[in-house]
Amino acid sequence: MALISPQVWLRTYPVRFHLVDKVPYGERSVLSNIFIRHVAVQQKVNISYEHANPRRGNESFLIRIEEGHRERTPCLLVDAGDGVDTDELLGEDEYLAAILLTHAHLDHYQSLGDAHRDGAPVLTSAGTASILGDVLTEGVEQYGLSNTSDILDRVEAISEWHDILGDTLRVRPVPVGHAPGACGFLIRAAEGDEQVTMLATGDFTGRDAAGYPGFDAEAYAGVDIVFLTAATNEEFEDELTDAISTISERTNAGSRTLCTASGLTGVHLATLLAGIDGELDVHVPVILAGQAAKLYTSLGYDHDAVTTVPEYSATSDCFEHGAVTIAGPEVPVEGSSGRLFDAIADDASASLVQVQGGNTEAATGSDFAGTVSSHRFSNHPSEDFLDEVVETISPTHVVITHQQGRALEQYKSKWDSFAWATGSRGKEVLYRDGVYPAPNWVSDYVERRVRNRSGQLDTSRVDSAVMDALDATPAAHRHDAINLQREGVDVDALRDRLHIRATADATSSATNGAQQVEAADGGSTHVAAGAEPNGSMRTDAATAQPSRTTEEGVEDETPSMPGDADSTDSPAGADSFSVTVDPAVRLLAQQRAAAADTSPAVYTRNAVDAYIADILRGDEPWEDTESEADSVSLDTGPVLEQLLSTAAAEYDSVEAFALEHLRAAVGVNEAEETVPVRDDGSVTDLVNAIAENSDYPLASPSDVVEAALRRELM
Repeated sequence: MALISPQVWLRTYPVRFHLVDKVPYGERSVLSNIFIRHVAVQQKVNISYEHANPRRGNESFLIRIEEGHRERTPCLLVDAGDGVDTDELLGEDEYLAAILLTHAHLDHYQSLGDAHRDGAPVLTSAGTASILGDVLTEGVEQYGLSNTSDILDRVEAISEWHDILGDTLRVRPVPVGHAPGACGFLIRAAEGDEQVTMLATGDFTGRDAAGYPGFDAEAYAGVDIVFLTAATNEEFEDELTDAISTISERTNAGSRTLCTASGLTGVHLATLLAGIDGELDVHVPVILAGQAAKLYTSLGYDHDAVTTVPEYSATSDCFEHGAVTIAGPEVPVEGSSGRLFDAIADDASASLVQVQGGNTEAATGSDFAGTVSSHRFSNHPSEDFLDEVVETISPTHVVITHQQGRALEQYKSKWDSFAWATGSRGKEVLYRDGVYPAPNWVSDYVERRVRNRSGQLDTSRVDSAVMDALDATPAAHRHDAINLQREGVDVDALRDRLHIRATADATSSATNGAQQVEAADGGSTHVAAGAEPNGSMRTDAATAQPSRTTEEGVEDETPSMPGDADSTDSPAGADSFSVTVDPAVRLLAQQRAAAADTSPAVYTRNAVDAYIADILRGDEPWEDTESEADSVSLDTGPVLEQLLSTAAAEYDSVEAFALEHLRAAVGVNEAEETVPVRDDGSVTDLVNAIAENSDYPLASPSDVVEAALRRELM
């Protein structure tokens, strides 16, 4: 047996020693005078959680990370809604290592000042950090919040992996839509070579929110535990479209319009109205007043259609005929909206549009001489989207938050994951000594079903490059331009309400080197010279390098995807890249995208996501298209066969002649071979890593994308 030094052994096998006795022995060092009885206690990690306010909003929870070698247990508090008491939650041997704040809605920060202790940092996204000063200052006046100055001193904006306890406990914000600046958190706890990855979604949607990207479940294949916000709204997109349409109609009618909404909702609405100006060429001037104006400015928005008035002495400074003034609170009884409401209450031509996110009572026509409407605004996903998230990530544990009472029962056996849907107070263990224990109410059958489920990440064939690409989760940065469809607005319904022609004729114009073309959704849009209507721009690889437009609107160089030496890969917009594929595949993908009322870039990305997800789960999706036929058999008869042979004399075969002419007949343009792929920053590296992995029969990124499209199309 080979001998190794204690130093090497200690580094290799972490243990805890008990000093038993010290025996003098000459002049040797203290260490040599110690007889050691060692207990080889491996540094195991135990993870548990506890609901922090189950009788209130049940959106806040505590995560305990217990390690045998630590005398005190570090704990993470995710959000601090109404009634969170960390002094009651934490034991004498526990401390608050960090607060993870998902977003700046009151029900997630109401107890922040009271819950803060132990000098814990308050970690959040850059967007939320930028507005927290304004939010908490307002909260002191409106809700009596305490300890806000100490909180602001401890706020840290993070955008990448952030070490809380070195490499053993790390967190990273991820995009979740829902509200401007909102984020979820990936949380990783290390156990030697093993690690447990958790995801706290916070409030989330698959839709964008004021340009902030929505939640993409495909990006989190390696997550073991999901803390899932289960607040849902099946009607949000209809409600949002109705509110935006009503505001646009009233402003176009020339009236003074007051829209009352909470601060962040007001910002959200302002960006969507600016998006109407940019996307549908309908000008809706917006005046943001008071708190909403401050938040808009702090978040760094700058839309031509939006004017901000953070402070004002005369209400006339905030109104224009044919413009909408947005102010809070959502019911005009006090604050900015109260003052502005009083100023136009007797104007029969004025309009009041109330956009309400809470359980507030709207003002009625008896209080206002003009037109009054109210609209619900609760930006949460549908139940189907919850199912899709859990089925896509396929975690071992799902902890349900932001639901209470009987509403929790539906989740207990809904998915092939252990669903913790109790809403009760008390510590629940999720990971102990390398095992994910099942809840005690789960039957043996259900436990076997969960442990044998498909859909989990299979690392046996995944190399380090693929794992690194998986680690590059989407960044929580917002898009520069507002896309109404991605935000959840029904653009066709909005057109109908605003009486915009949906079938504009495509016309050409040489003005400024631009051309007007029919948009995919039936409208028209201006595209720069050299651009294609689908949003992609062909770049001559011999004379130009592809570039990607950054958040700040500055173009930086983005290298071509490897393996396509003769390609003309280039970005298909600010959030896309392009690869070359068979022109027939490109044409059919465009047709399918149009039929699905989506863009080619999004259609292709969805196909790529599904293809890569199957690879990561250990499947071999390329087998799905291996039997794909390469030719079509024609019963020509002897006469036609002779004619074809004569016509095909200069071709390698009759089949080659027929194939060329068939492709042309169905509209395949052999020169059009690039397809755009929507990219939020996570898919490019992953496609590259898949192409470079020798275990996969895909030699280039183009091969990956084409294989994904072929499977989707067939």
